[in-house]
Amino acid sequence: MRGLLTLVLFSALSGCANSNDNYSNRFEDLTRQHYRLTAMDDGAAWEKASLPVHNSFWMDVLSTCTGQAKDGGISRFDAIAVIDKDGAVTEFLTMPKSEHLRCFSVEMIGRQYPAPPTAPFYQLFKVTLSE
Repeated sequence: MRGLLTLVLFSALSGCANSNDNYSNRFEDLTRQHYRLTAMDDGAAWEKASLPVHNSFWMDVLSTCTGQAKDGGISRFDAIAVIDKDGAVTEFLTMPKSEHLRCFSVEMIGRQYPAPPTAPFYQLFKVTLSE
């Protein structure tokens, strides 16, 4: 019985590591997609046009979520917003993946940007939380 428990525990731990690797790999892939999309004229123009929209709600997101991030010792992180054809954020992935950053995902999913030139569109954020 002890051997079975060890095997199950090992399998569970292996699954967690694999899940984290998949998340990291996906984050890296979406980051590459962001740079590819914003290297094109229409992607760069969309990014510029979406900035005022982003700024209209970002301070509220920061004020809601910064405390949780800082409680977890996080002062900076990267994030990718997956934006659908209508401009809605359907996913918001953070790096590092942390429960302390979950609030940012909750607050960002459903936010509305202008419709992007191609969908899905991947918008990268580099966030530094102020003291």
